[in-house]
Amino acid sequence: MKSIVIKIADIYIKIHVNIDDLVPFFDEYIIDDNVSPDFEVHATAELINQEKEDFILENQLEKNTIISEKVMEKLVLHRLVSEKLIDYDLYLMHGSAIAQDNKCYIFTAPSKTGKSTHIRLWKQLFNDSVFIVNDDKPYLKLEDNGEITVYGSPWTGKERYGLNTHVPLGSICEIKQAKENTMKELLKMDSFLSLYPQFYRSDDMEKADKIINFVQHLCQKYPIYQLQCNMDKEAAILSHKVMTEID
Repeated sequence: MKSIVIKIADIYIKIHVNIDDLVPFFDEYIIDDNVSPDFEVHATAELINQEKEDFILENQLEKNTIISEKVMEKLVLHRLVSEKLIDYDLYLMHGSAIAQDNKCYIFTAPSKTGKSTHIRLWKQLFNDSVFIVNDDKPYLKLEDNGEITVYGSPWTGKERYGLNTHVPLGSICEIKQAKENTMKELLKMDSFLSLYPQFYRSDDMEKADKIINFVQHLCQKYPIYQLQCNMDKEAAILSHKVMTEID
């Protein structure tokens, strides 16, 4: 077992890693381990076994399916870290976050709907003027002044697109597949119903309330859009135009 300290949004997290090969996964976030951590996490054998059982059940796999220990440990550590970060007003969201001109734009959708494809279209169209903060699992931090900042983290999508950086939130867009490209701003209640399922949810009642309050604040303060689109570049041109010209 190895112990490392990583830093996310000025929060120092000590992680006890069972599998040495997992350490490079955190490379961009590792800092001097002499720093006093804000909290510690460890993926115990019991937690990893439970994660396996849940994974097999959720994915309707055979009970004897062989699953990577490294993958399971990463999942457990992500869950433990996300649970603790709620205490520091940091909330895990399932979405693809891309930034331009010091504003971050998040696209959210069910898995395999096209959010990662959409931000890749932004990259193709706007080149080095945009960068991917995290293509699947950004953290959103509620600042003391009510603003929201988007943070990268070691946990990303399969393509590993992401940076150890942070950018003020600009707006969020829900993606739905369609033949034609249309975009609209959602009403506040519709925004909440769209976004809330995309956030990590805790079984702890106090933390669950914090998440609900955060998403409500997010929907009140920031524009939330719905983009019905195909996977052509015209869809990315439309979303870029609407989301970056709101100021």
